[in-house]
Amino acid sequence: MTEQSEKQCGIVSALAKAKLEMPQPKLNKTADFTTKKGYRIRYKYADLGSIIEASEKPLCAHGIVLTQTTRRDEGKLIMVTTLRHSDGGYIESEYPVNPTTEDPQAYGSALTYARRYQMACVLGLAAEEDDDGHRGSTPHQQSNDATTPQKKQEPQSMTLSDSQIATINNDLRVAGIDKDRFWTWATKSCAVDLPQQIAEVNYMRLLQKITALEEQQKEAK
Repeated sequence: MTEQSEKQCGIVSALAKAKLEMPQPKLNKTADFTTKKGYRIRYKYADLGSIIEASEKPLCAHGIVLTQTTRRDEGKLIMVTTLRHSDGGYIESEYPVNPTTEDPQAYGSALTYARRYQMACVLGLAAEEDDDGHRGSTPHQQSNDATTPQKKQEPQSMTLSDSQIATINNDLRVAGIDKDRFWTWATKSCAVDLPQQIAEVNYMRLLQKITALEEQQKEAK
């Protein structure tokens, strides 16, 4: 969910100028693993440091600072990313943090994941390779050689969580976008039958699509 202050003109103008000077982050990392369902996932992405390096100077040059904090909502951890402008205006976005276990290491990984995806989303940066949602759509062919070591399965949930789907549905409602039509497009784009089967790596792409559709509706008016 994204929220804006009443003083939007200043920050929107400053952000537009910063974007002109902001390079896309370097895709300096590679994810390569097999899910529990046997799907091979491999793609390049920009880590948190790469996104900060690409965005920090242009933002500061135009009076914008990006902050990330957390809060609790009914026991669930929420990452709050805020763009604050020197005139007092701000743009705020929230993202649910979903650690796979309750240990500190899992929380640390989930927080880093949330920070990276939220920064890319609010700044409109391409933080990973875009294959139009087909990543992981083909089952990985396992070797018949029993001695071949298998790649360790990714511990993080690889499909959209209930809270992520709820966030998308809420944003669709706020934007006035037909929910059924949107999910028909999303599932077809990701080559699955149900929203719950969509890979989690597509979450930010779906939120960005909603923002784009909302802007198109405003321009049409």
